Amino acid sequence: MTGTSSGFGNLSVRCFAEADWNVVATVRKGADLDVPAGLDSVKTLLLNGDHEDADLAFGDLALSQFGRLDALINNAGYRQGGPLDATTMDQVHHKFHTNVFGLIALNKTVIPIFRKQRPGVIANVSSISADAGFPYASAYEASKVAVTLQVIDYRNERFEGLVHDADAVLDLVGGETLHRSWAAVRPSGIVVSIVQPPDQEKAAARGARGLFFIVEPDRHGHIAISELIDTGKLKPVVDPSRTGHRDASGLRGARDGAPAWQDRSACRSRGEEAG
Repeated sequence: MTGTSSGFGNLSVRCFAEADWNVVATVRKGADLDVPAGLDSVKTLLLNGDHEDADLAFGDLALSQFGRLDALINNAGYRQGGPLDATTMDQVHHKFHTNVFGLIALNKTVIPIFRKQRPGVIANVSSISADAGFPYASAYEASKVAVTLQVIDYRNERFEGLVHDADAVLDLVGGETLHRSWAAVRPSGIVVSIVQPPDQEKAAARGARGLFFIVEPDRHGHIAISELIDTGKLKPVVDPSRTGHRDASGLRGARDGAPAWQDRSACRSRGEEAG
């Protein structure tokens, strides 16, 4: 795990150690080599994510610590705020070296290890900033979007050769991609497609389940529910953490007296639907 001198990384190292994992933790500064201390199952090593040669050699070094490597957690990263026009290009390059290029180099060095031993897990820690923009953080947000998009290109890569024994596969494409999904799911797992019914013969041969799932929109049902809300017969409970600051009354429209279902401007949170 990278970026373990403080914050989520430090807490995660302790959680893994308490769960009887052997952990190779990395820090950028020699002064942090004793963080965390007192954990026999944790070995802390120096790693500067900006040095790609060191990153590319780190897989074998990490493997040598305990004789096996089961997971890589790319947690290292930093945020530097400020207006974009006041940010130097050196600062932008440094941010991407730490947050993106170092992460890619570490992924490259462990993939051959995971491919040989089967299986292995890579977890890239991104940020809510990749999904929702915040002021004075454009360069940081761009780097975290790049982290979020470090995924398998199913069109050009054989994902079934990289993913094994998944509990569930959700297929949004169908066709050949759905056919290849069976090799990625474990026996007793499930493949769910929203495009076409999975082949039940392939499911039986894999010892897995195949499910076709799709939700049909029901306009009249939505209107009926919103009318129950407007008449007070149904009281919605809104989680404030999902809406920022509004309570259930915020589901009413912005226009005076307008039912919520007639005024979508009442929905100010991404993914929220009135009524």
